[in-house]
Amino acid sequence: MMLGENSAAILAQGVRVGFAGRGDIPNGNLDLRVRHQAFAKGKARVKQHIAEIRAELAPFVKAEGSKHAIISDENILGGMAPFELGAFYPDVPFRMEIMRKALFPNAIGNVLLMVRPYDTLFESAFRKRAERFALPAFPEVAPVQTRIEGGWPKVVDQILNTLKPKRLFVVTYGRDRDDLALLKQLCPALDVTGMKRPETWVNSSFTDNALFECQRQIHAGEELTQEASWAIRDAFAEGQAEQPFAKFAPKQAAMLKDRYQADLATLRNHAGITFLEF
Repeated sequence: MMLGENSAAILAQGVRVGFAGRGDIPNGNLDLRVRHQAFAKGKARVKQHIAEIRAELAPFVKAEGSKHAIISDENILGGMAPFELGAFYPDVPFRMEIMRKALFPNAIGNVLLMVRPYDTLFESAFRKRAERFALPAFPEVAPVQTRIEGGWPKVVDQILNTLKPKRLFVVTYGRDRDDLALLKQLCPALDVTGMKRPETWVNSSFTDNALFECQRQIHAGEELTQEASWAIRDAFAEGQAEQPFAKFAPKQAAMLKDRYQADLATLRNHAGITFLEF
């Protein structure tokens, strides 16, 4: 959202910017679909996919008169489906290799990774997937996610070891963060004077009732398009469900919170990153 708000001002300084337009974010101009599955199909398919990603990035990293580029996409680490199987972004090494080779020979500068608490991340991911995909009831998934393999420190090490950025900023999620200060750290060449922080948050949220209805229709055999899903969102915007659609039991949430705090302690002591907390 912040890049969308300031894309013209950033471009005016000779810095190209590519970012996804998902979730009603204005001016989105990048549809980056990194497919780690290519590695299961042989070297030829990997090489082909790297060329595909290079072509998607070309308007930003190959533009004339542009020395720097900012690329932003929340799905570079991977999708959310593995969470339901107890795996935390298991394909980061493959995806980082694709990105590194697709960007070559351009130098990879600074990278910013935002980390979220596991309990709220898993609940939010489950809710988002429920808008379009058939899922089991959340109580069936919750115990698996409580014992999930991997975590933020492992993801950080994989980014460092495979992508090899000049500098990696790891930032804790918080709505009181200063996005312009983060942008300046990410891209020191920018003058952020006069740029604006987003005034609103545009992520559209589904009520519990809307998500239960999405799942009812999907399990009844309906294939929900994004438009059909949004129609359900609007039709079920009011009212209170008898139970939450996705909520960890108190003991489960406590375990995930403790694990997150332990992982934050690991990141605070990580010599290879710049760690910023909000």
